This record gives sequence, structure tokens and C-alpha cells, in this order.
Amino acid sequence: MTEAKNESAEKTYRYEVIEGDLPVEHFKGSFKLKARGEGRLMLIWSASFAAKGKDDAEAKAAVEGIIKAGIESLKAKFPAE
Repeated sequence: MTEAKNESAEKTYRYEVIEGDLPVEHFKGSFKLKARGEGRLMLIWSASFAAKGKDDAEAKAAVEGIIKAGIESLKAKFPAE
């Protein structure tokens, strides 16, 4: 998978998948961390894309799988105290 990345000081990470094995095209995503009180963060993750080679439901399921894996990776790196 090839990505173009853009990080900002506002704790927002934006990316675009340029090529890869997902059944989508025009994939753009972002996630943002927002402070929610003492030692707590809220993660907001969004993505836009068009299905490619599969129907919309299959493309959506593939992207949701990638996002869920990303969330689990973040949880492992930054466990709750």
C-alpha cells in the first residue's frame, strides 16, 4: 500500500491511499485525537472512497477492517492507565 501523509499540529493525521490491494479507489482518510479530560482522548477516524472491483458493501467492510486494525494498534501502543 502506498500512502501520502500530512500531519498537522492539531493532532490530525490525514492520508491518501495511492495504490494497494483494497477494493477501493480515491481513498482518503483522517483521524484526529481530542482531549476529553484528565488522561483521556477521543479518536475520530473517517474515510472516503469509491468501490473498485467489488460492490459497495464489500468495499466498506474492507475499509472498516483496516480502520479497526488501526484502532487496535493504537490501543496496544497507548494502553489505558
